[in-house]
Amino acid sequence: MLKLTYSEFGLRLEQIDASLEQWVMQRTILALRISEPLYVQSGNASFLVPTAAVRASLDRSQMTCLPNPISFCYVDRDFYEVNIAGVWLAKNTDVCEGILAAELGDLAESAVYRLWESSQPQVPTYIAD
Repeated sequence: MLKLTYSEFGLRLEQIDASLEQWVMQRTILALRISEPLYVQSGNASFLVPTAAVRASLDRSQMTCLPNPISFCYVDRDFYEVNIAGVWLAKNTDVCEGILAAELGDLAESAVYRLWESSQPQVPTYIAD
């Protein structure tokens, strides 16, 4: 399952080893136990990836062979928009922050995750001696 978290700090994408139904049920139970409102609805999420990242990660045939919940939209010469259908969870209907969870199959989830990961800025790692 892919989990896309939209917050004031940006987008975070994770691969989770759980079924969509199981994960949504756990989130619902958690919200009930802590008396937090939870809005659950079918929805879509999207994010931009550089064209170079798409070309490096997927060839044209892979882009068209991914399952229906995923689509690529050419934005301009620099970016593609990746659209994913799934289940939207948020505190209410009027917020832009929330989570989209989607079950796409292992191969598609791995491809989308690698694509997103390759488009993230690389932070240098320093090892102290």
